[in-house]
Amino acid sequence: MAAKPNVTIRNEVSQKVMLTSRLLQLNTLEMEQAIREALEQNPALEWTPEGLEPATEALSTAPEDESFFSPIMGDDDEGDVLAYMAAPVSMYEYTLQQLSYVVPANLLPAAIYLVGFLDDRGYLSQTIDEITTELKEIAQDISLDFDPAQLSEAYGYFRQLEPTGLAAQNLQDSLLFQFWELTGSGNKSRKTGNRGKKNPFLPAGHLVDYTLVELVIKHHLEDLAGGRIVATAEALKVSKQELLHAWDFIRSQLSPYPAAGLSTDHSPAMSQPIAIEFEQSETTPRLLDGWDKVLQISPVYQETIKSNASNGLPLDLSDARLIKQQVARAKDFIEALKYRSKLLTELATRLLDPKTRQPRKLEREALCQDLGVHPSTLSRAINGKYVRLPSQKIMALADFFKSEETPREALNDLLNTEPPEEPYDDGKLADLLGQRGFSISRQMVSRYRQQLNVAPVQLRKNFYAMQNA
Repeated sequence: MAAKPNVTIRNEVSQKVMLTSRLLQLNTLEMEQAIREALEQNPALEWTPEGLEPATEALSTAPEDESFFSPIMGDDDEGDVLAYMAAPVSMYEYTLQQLSYVVPANLLPAAIYLVGFLDDRGYLSQTIDEITTELKEIAQDISLDFDPAQLSEAYGYFRQLEPTGLAAQNLQDSLLFQFWELTGSGNKSRKTGNRGKKNPFLPAGHLVDYTLVELVIKHHLEDLAGGRIVATAEALKVSKQELLHAWDFIRSQLSPYPAAGLSTDHSPAMSQPIAIEFEQSETTPRLLDGWDKVLQISPVYQETIKSNASNGLPLDLSDARLIKQQVARAKDFIEALKYRSKLLTELATRLLDPKTRQPRKLEREALCQDLGVHPSTLSRAINGKYVRLPSQKIMALADFFKSEETPREALNDLLNTEPPEEPYDDGKLADLLGQRGFSISRQMVSRYRQQLNVAPVQLRKNFYAMQNA
């Protein structure tokens, strides 16, 4: 029988892959903050003698920002208590704070990584399978194996968070999580004893069948949203009145937007962070945040490990293990920075036409093949980063790529800007998409809307009404 791989090693490899992916996505200012936090948290990581002065200067100009797990208010902030309480709560900070209490230390990096995929509605913007596929591609890019078990195990802890339904992978999952929490029915369907049960959440006289509610959420949301009440009641073998009571329960007690009431701002507004610049008379790019060249593993720590190995400086077993872990973490951080710098540098050399020194329009697929990376890796690399051209004009990296709006992107834009007092039904959305040049059916609009985890119009209308009540 083959020996099982060491769990500790497997977890360390998975965390390294996630670290590489996370650092790749950060813009220049966010990267500076990540550097500051890494230096504060790991004494085995330090500036090189050559990098200390410019790096310190760069960090001194970066905006101050609290670490996710540091106290939110300082000793001098007592006078601002009321202002603090009135300030909107960031969904991301609130989620991270909760995770720090419930997730085991070995799974916390994976949980934090998943928070980066929360969209403004409170859903995961990609499924766990899609995120796993991305990480496997990045792992392949850096010649590592990735074990998805840690990611799936960390995701299980999101079920313990508030608001209930946060980080669900789709609308049905979010509504089910809320329903189970509200009714105390756990994650199992009740097969008997629910028919005709009084509903404490609806006006007196209403009866609700919790099993029926669960069936509607799982299989018939779109049917009821489309007004197919009689056909759905017949399919479920219940009366029309029973079905309407179940539908009223869903509309009045469950939210299609798990993040409702929480701010979705990732960070304060900031100026355009320049990652790459070209001198006025040059076409050779300069990477401004090549942090891998100014960080090193502490020579003192390296010498301590070396001396301990030769018994010149014996250490307590726990101390030796801690030092080795800190050095390993520092090494992983620097290697992740090197990969980031290498990819950004290779990308930068392809941005300008060598003859005209004008920006090129790049094809994503062709560039991915040229660089040997997965499309998701390229998307992370260009996220939130800007280039200073020889003309000194500042241009977003994303603007170097040819882009055509897809019907799904256009639909998402319409849904994000729909009037709360009169949200668009699928027919109206199809008409509006037609005005943008997309001739697609109402059925296709419904399919795209479900892929975007957006509830049917009746649920959105009811949600908006409750928000404004």
